[in-house]
Amino acid sequence: MQVISYLKSEIPGTNLYDLDLEEFSSKSHDKSQQWLLYGYRILEKGVFKSSPRPGIYKYLNVTMPTEYCQQNFIFDAKKCFNEIYGICKYSCNWLNCLEQSGRHKYIYYPVSVPESLNPFSQKTYDVIYHGGIHSHKYEKMLEVISKYNYRYATMTVGINEQTRYSAHRYATDLDLNPFEKYALLNRCKISIAFNNFPLSELDISHIKAKPYWHQNHAFSHLESKLAPQFKSRVNEAAILGVINLVERDQWNVIEDFYSADEEFIYFNSVEELPRIITHILDNYDQYYTMRKQAFQKALRYKRKNAFYDIATSKQWPN
Repeated sequence: MQVISYLKSEIPGTNLYDLDLEEFSSKSHDKSQQWLLYGYRILEKGVFKSSPRPGIYKYLNVTMPTEYCQQNFIFDAKKCFNEIYGICKYSCNWLNCLEQSGRHKYIYYPVSVPESLNPFSQKTYDVIYHGGIHSHKYEKMLEVISKYNYRYATMTVGINEQTRYSAHRYATDLDLNPFEKYALLNRCKISIAFNNFPLSELDISHIKAKPYWHQNHAFSHLESKLAPQFKSRVNEAAILGVINLVERDQWNVIEDFYSADEEFIYFNSVEELPRIITHILDNYDQYYTMRKQAFQKALRYKRKNAFYDIATSKQWPN
């Protein structure tokens, strides 16, 4: 299978730049019968209009379901791709229903953490959050973790105003390259994750303009102004022996990949975080089995496995 990435719309230093599935690509362009493409820009109208040569074309979509918040319905209406692999099972099911097809396939978020990092080495920091700030609860979370020996890593380009403001107040690490980010994460005991994203009134109006939007379970709780989205940082933390502390929500998509209380821990609200974080830190050695089990589970989600799962048309779970 030949791999092509088109990262023009991606922020430098973010996950897709480090995925590098081209490493596993077939060396011969002429003999390739399958093509895998990834990069958000490929979804945009007019970028990929038709298959340039005979073969099976596949696309990896790690943004689902955020694209449906846009005014234009971004999906492969002309069926240029034979298979589309997405990280939102609800959107895959919805699109298959709309098309009366099976070409949208659910897949895990591939992990690209360097194998040179030892997940069970000494952990220096108590807790980390790395990523953007998208609502007030994120700001409250940063205020909580700042009371500990914490790290907050983010970017200074391609960010919203909330992230810019929070970076100024709380950021300890800025504009890390992928290896620096993983090395920092590897030194932390706990990682905070929200497997959802907030919706504005404009986002919701765009969602409701989509055909049969109500059949997509990702949009079943628009009154909460949230939609589910699995975050890559969950797999990154697990494969580095870091305890995932994850917000419980209406979807709990993490349970497709990890077992609650055995491989990660839930929190119900930001107000609970001090109690839970302190308990973990006071009893850290007791969480070794949890870390070990999550690490072993995360090995299944490595990028090399994702490449071969896509090459052989597997759908999660398999």
